[in-house]
Amino acid sequence: MPWKIIYWVNMQERIYELEKAYKRYLKKLWFKRILFALCGIFFVACGILFWEKWQEKKELSLKASAEKRALESKIDQAKILQEKQKLSTQKLEREKESLKEELELLQNPPQKFIITSNALNLANLKKSFYQNPSLEKALKLAELYLEAKDYKKSIFWSLKANEMDTNSKQSLLLFAKAKEALGEVMEAQKVYELYEAR
Repeated sequence: MPWKIIYWVNMQERIYELEKAYKRYLKKLWFKRILFALCGIFFVACGILFWEKWQEKKELSLKASAEKRALESKIDQAKILQEKQKLSTQKLEREKESLKEELELLQNPPQKFIITSNALNLANLKKSFYQNPSLEKALKLAELYLEAKDYKKSIFWSLKANEMDTNSKQSLLLFAKAKEALGEVMEAQKVYELYEAR
C-alpha cells in the first residue's frame, strides 16, 4: 500500500508537471499567435502606407505632368502670339514705309521735264528709225511704248522688229506682254509658247 501512495504521489507530481508544461505550451502558442497577428498587422499597415505613398506619388506625378503640358501649351501659345505680333509689326512697318513713300511722292511729284524728256525720246527715236531703220530701234520703241502703257503702239513696233528679224526672241516677248496687258491672254499664251520653243 505505501508503494501505491508513492506511485499516486508520483503520478500527481507527474500530472502537475505535465499541466505546467501544457500551460507553458499554451502560453507560447498564444504568444506566437499574438506575435504572428502583430507581424501581420504590421505588414498590412506597412503595405497600406506604401500603397498610399505610391498613390500619392502617382497623383503628384500625374498632376505635375498635367501642369507641365499646360505650361508647354501656354508657352506655345505665347510663341505663336509673339510671332503674330512680330509679323503684324513688320506688316505695319512696311505699310508705314509705303505710306511715307506715297506721301513723299504726293508732296514732291516727279518733275514734268522727265515726262517731256521721255516723249521727246520717243519722238526722236521714231524719227531716227524712219531715217535709218534698225532692229534695235524698233525693239526700243516697242519697249518704251509698253512702259508707257500704250500697248497697241508697242504691238505695232514689236511686229515691225519681227519683220526685220523673224528670229528675234525679244520682239516676241514684247508682243506677248502687250497682248497680255490688253487682255488677249490666249493669243499671248500662244506667243509665249513660241518664244519658249525658240
